[in-house]
Parts: sequence; C-alpha cells; structure tokens
Amino acid sequence: MEKLFSEQIRVENAGILGDIAGGVETDRLDLSKSNKVSIVVKLAAGAGTTFSMTLKQHDLAAAGTSVDLVSSVPVYQKQDADAAFTRFDGSTATIASANVDTAAGVVVVEVHQDDLAEGNRYVSLVLASPGAARVASVDYMIDTKNKPAYQIEY
Repeated sequence: MEKLFSEQIRVENAGILGDIAGGVETDRLDLSKSNKVSIVVKLAAGAGTTFSMTLKQHDLAAAGTSVDLVSSVPVYQKQDADAAFTRFDGSTATIASANVDTAAGVVVVEVHQDDLAEGNRYVSLVLASPGAARVASVDYMIDTKNKPAYQIEY
C-alpha cells in the first residue's frame, strides 16, 4: 500500500506567526532526524518593505555556536498572483528577493542534512527587518525519511 503524503512529511510552525518588524529568527530545527526540510515563508503584502532572509546552522538546540549556512540551496518564490513558483539557487547565506519585497507571496528554501557543516545539526532562518510592519508565518515541512510522521521522535 502506498503511504499517505501526510505520513511522509511532518509540518510544524517554526515559531513565527505575526509581525516581523525589527527582524526575527525561527526556532532551531534538528536535522539529524531527517533528510531535509523545506522552510516555507508566507508573507502578507507590505508597504515600503523589503525581503531578506539568512540561513543559520548551529551545534546546539540553544546557545552554542551559530554560523551562516553558506551552501547552494534551492529557493522557490511566488507572488500570490503568480500561477507558478520560480526557482533560483541561493549560494550565499543571505537570500533577498525583490519579487516579494512588497507583494504578498511565498518563499520556500530547501536545506538538506548534508548542507550543514560537520558538528552542526540544527538549522534556523533569520528574517531581516522589512523596514516597516509586515506579517509573516514560517513553517517547517520536514522529510521523515519515509517513516510515518507519528514514528519520528522529536
């Protein structure tokens, strides 16, 4: 029997839901228990705003050593009015997208476990201050190594 899609991924909020003025960082996600994660950023329209995000990697769940995650990762973006996502490869830790500076839209970045430096197992995302009030939510779509989501221990 084929597995349900919901058994192949786990979705959880990354700790951001609301105004991101001033800049915010997501909760850290332990990638040692999965192959990859898609980080989904949903943005409301903003007036006079910009969009920039920085991927971070960490050795501990809290505190510890944190460094920018510099790796060629696939990034997908789409304004709400667009019919399809556009892909570009982010090869620096900080990724900006003029396409969603003021427009409502979605940005998805995919991080694989092997993108992290040795000794680092946690990943997070920092949303830079947009320059004005702007509402966003960030969710993790976690690959569960083909195990049902209810069998993954977190």
